[in-house]
Amino acid sequence: MSSASDGPLLRGHGGFYGFTALLASAMAVAIFSNAGLGILARFLIDDLGLTRTEIGWLSTAGSLAGALLSPAAGKYADRVGGRTTIIGVFAVSAAGYVALGVAPTLGLLFVGALVSGIGQSGGNPSTNKLIGLHIPPGRRGLATGIKQSGVQVAIFLGGIILPTVALAWGWRVALILPGLVAMVCLVLAVRFVPNDPPLPPRIRGRAGTKTPIPAGIKWMATDAALNGMIVASLVTYLPLYAEESAGLGIEAAGLVASVFAFSGFISRISWAHFAERTRHFSRPLLLISSISTAGLVLLWMAQSFGPWLVFVGAFVGATGVAFNAVAFLAVIGSVGQHDAGRATGLVGLGFGAGLAAGPPLFGFTVDSTNDYQLGFLLLVAIGVAAAALMVAWGRQDRDRTGRKLS
Repeated sequence: MSSASDGPLLRGHGGFYGFTALLASAMAVAIFSNAGLGILARFLIDDLGLTRTEIGWLSTAGSLAGALLSPAAGKYADRVGGRTTIIGVFAVSAAGYVALGVAPTLGLLFVGALVSGIGQSGGNPSTNKLIGLHIPPGRRGLATGIKQSGVQVAIFLGGIILPTVALAWGWRVALILPGLVAMVCLVLAVRFVPNDPPLPPRIRGRAGTKTPIPAGIKWMATDAALNGMIVASLVTYLPLYAEESAGLGIEAAGLVASVFAFSGFISRISWAHFAERTRHFSRPLLLISSISTAGLVLLWMAQSFGPWLVFVGAFVGATGVAFNAVAFLAVIGSVGQHDAGRATGLVGLGFGAGLAAGPPLFGFTVDSTNDYQLGFLLLVAIGVAAAALMVAWGRQDRDRTGRKLS
């Protein structure tokens, strides 16, 4: 077994960024399938005759699989190590994209989405485990922000590249393309990710066992479910909303997804860096929910005030994706290395449940009313509930200081 300092990606200042870039790539390929389906929704609707609700259910299939398997993936990461788990994430994710790209029917698209969900379940446990093992305190906020922003980088590039590829060679080629990226990352992970250092004897037998989890993890798991509903709905339907209600073309609607991703990229890095220095994690999470809810209101208003407001609303609303970076930073700092995977799995379960519930519910409101107004009203209400939850958590722990979770 190698120590943290023995890993070729961890030597020197550049090694830190190389290592976190690979972690960001793991998050990108693990989570991007839902966004890819959203960006290519128009092609799937036209080619396979899918409804908006069915597009939502495809997103739900992957998210639900990821949510249900997330606790098990967390325990698996604690037992076999972050390196083995992240290699599995790249392999399964590649298989999922290929399965989606070759699927001839809605039923087989669901199979591909379920395979992708397996990859989703391991993304956060493996990367959080590796950060806890190989990145020292003081740099974990930056590392967590960078690795969580990998999803936003993927959506940013996907919003630009996928519609162009789909117009030129078809949506199937566009969906297989991220799978090729995952295969390249798999080779890099085998070559460069260091082995987990051996656990101290006193905790070696406790890895993955049911030691007490801080109560703050439960608060964040609940908040994760609410944020997941919002984020998944926007990722799945924002390009389609921009096209159908704001009057943008297919490529311009893809740019809306890129704006959302670019803002999310900045938000995840900056908010994680800020949160590592805050007195209580409920405070940045409250601000994140409040700002993202304001963005939802702007998107809601875009139908009446013009397509330019879609871009503004997407930029502001993308603040909500910073939730994961802050929440998982809190997880890494609040539990021991031997329990980082399991605690991540619990928060991931909440987030995945929200990811699974949001898109079909939002899509159903659109199909039922032939309008997006009710859907955005629902998302705004969820955003307000998330902010209120963080106020309640902060009040419960108002006598506590530092970064300790109750």
